[in-house]
Amino acid sequence: MKDPKEKLIHAVLNLLEAGIDPEEMTTRQIASEAEMAHGLINYHFGSKEAILKQAVSQIIQQEVGSVEDQNYQVSSLRERLLTLLMTQSQMGMNYEALLRFATKLDIQQGCKEPIMSIMPLLRKHYGNKRNEEELLLLAAQIMQPLQLFFSSPELLQDHLGWDLSKSPEQRMRFFKILLDNLGIE
Repeated sequence: MKDPKEKLIHAVLNLLEAGIDPEEMTTRQIASEAEMAHGLINYHFGSKEAILKQAVSQIIQQEVGSVEDQNYQVSSLRERLLTLLMTQSQMGMNYEALLRFATKLDIQQGCKEPIMSIMPLLRKHYGNKRNEEELLLLAAQIMQPLQLFFSSPELLQDHLGWDLSKSPEQRMRFFKILLDNLGIE
């Protein structure tokens, strides 16, 4: 039998696959899908937002794991970042409603997880050439356009003229320009 937390997260993922919008999803729906008592959600997670964030983290960990496997074959920082950004943007397309919800929550709560997710890659590449403060700023400059895309793709289109939902080629072009502007070769 699955761990209760895993069972609840799996229920969230099932509801998302069934087309339930995360903002409209209720804890009662989650509990019903998991065939568990409603109170267990608050016991294990504390809130609907927390269980949704945990579901996002699980999806991201799976996706990042596959990128890390691919990245062992790619040598340059630029190629590794492009692979990561393309994978995460595709994930945004696949889980649009969930990532929109989670990214808005991250921004409101000041969550640094997306920025911190690329810090190991930057630290490994730059070593002692850049300090932690410089690397954090660089990571933020790389990840914030992706967060904007996840939270409000229409704003990215309205303000910058980029519709990243159109095609992988357009997303790749956008990310290459971003990395060029940051001097990442």
